[in-house]
Amino acid sequence: MGKGNWGRRLWVQGSIAGLFALAGGLGAAHPGLAQGSHTTAVLGYLDQLAGCEPSNHLLPMPMFTGLLVATRIEGWQQGRCKVDNQVFAPSVPEARVHLHTCHYQSNTLQIMTDEVAYEQVRTGTMTFDTSNSRDMQLSQALGEECDFNRNWLEQLLEHLPQP
Repeated sequence: MGKGNWGRRLWVQGSIAGLFALAGGLGAAHPGLAQGSHTTAVLGYLDQLAGCEPSNHLLPMPMFTGLLVATRIEGWQQGRCKVDNQVFAPSVPEARVHLHTCHYQSNTLQIMTDEVAYEQVRTGTMTFDTSNSRDMQLSQALGEECDFNRNWLEQLLEHLPQP
């Protein structure tokens, strides 16, 4: 990634934080993810992601408290693990907006599901340090292996009732 891609890199980092971090809480925004059960949901996702096992997951997006991410691990395709993510508001579950699709290499999955990732989920903390080689490898991999919809928020807002 060149120097001109720092905005994209920060967006990638924010996206992954939204999927794995537990800053804040989802509260009662969705009965399937009541307070406390979101940790279990994310740990289950990591378990399935480690082997790229086809499955569907409903995950919190704490950076945008009250939004959920419907994640579908589609399995191995051409040597990469395909994962599709759509974001939605529980009040309008049918209005899902494409967030990103990733085609992870196996070494990226190893980083995403290592003990550090599990500990971050268990403790509810997400850290990123540019001097940490693991964090930088993950950031670079996500930038290269994921296609992000940069307009997801605007698209989602179009579907939500206006106050």
